[in-house]
Amino acid sequence: MPGGLLGTIQIIALGLGSLAVRVALRPGPSAGAARARFLGAAALLLVVCPYMVTYIALEQVTASLMAIVLTTTPLFTVLIVAVLRTEPLTPRRLSGVLLGLVGVSGLIWSQADDGVEAFRTHAAGFLALAFLSPASYAIANVVCASFSSGRAGPVRDAVDTNIVAASLVVLVASFTVPFASAPSVSNLSSEAVWFTALAACANGLASVVFFIALAADGPVDTSTAGYVSAVVAALLGMLFLGETFPVAAIGSAALVLLGVWLSSRATRGGAER
Repeated sequence: MPGGLLGTIQIIALGLGSLAVRVALRPGPSAGAARARFLGAAALLLVVCPYMVTYIALEQVTASLMAIVLTTTPLFTVLIVAVLRTEPLTPRRLSGVLLGLVGVSGLIWSQADDGVEAFRTHAAGFLALAFLSPASYAIANVVCASFSSGRAGPVRDAVDTNIVAASLVVLVASFTVPFASAPSVSNLSSEAVWFTALAACANGLASVVFFIALAADGPVDTSTAGYVSAVVAALLGMLFLGETFPVAAIGSAALVLLGVWLSSRATRGGAER
């Protein structure tokens, strides 16, 4: 299945699931200009752009390489924060972000089959395309955290963002994809359907957690904490899928945890003197 189509289907599924949750919620505050700006920015930067770019890039870039590219989100976030000066950027925080990046890259690399060949077999243009995804996530981290108005709580923010993203994708697809050529559900493979449903549920929950963390910890710590997901994925693969967890991966996991600890400690301990 083409990456663009898979990304479109997943965003729509995510929007439908969020719509069901939204119906179950009590009516929220009336929509206004601030709310519209917030949801528009969040939908484009947090859902539409990274999802579509990731799936399109995966047609030419290996999954392991794409996973490593996505781990650069905290680094992009730090750079944006440093330019805008929205958060203090201390040496300890920067060290934590870089240590986590090295650790996650090593962890993914140790589990990948292609190793350094990924850099040799994929064109620089596709890598540049792939890097648009973490850059979009990073901008979303900073932009969404900067909105002082238009917020309605993390759960409502998450579901409304997903609904707006799905609406935008459907609107664009209705003008760009001929109706006759649009695949029906019966023509999609069962693996694609199950993957889409599972990914939509997981991403829906992740979006709620994202907005909760963003409100509590800010953009840098929120994105840096995402490093831990690589460690959890490796451990789950070892426990339930029989995958190996080599010694090199243990050292990489330790770097990840150390990096996240340093970054969060820098925030809670205040600016370094």
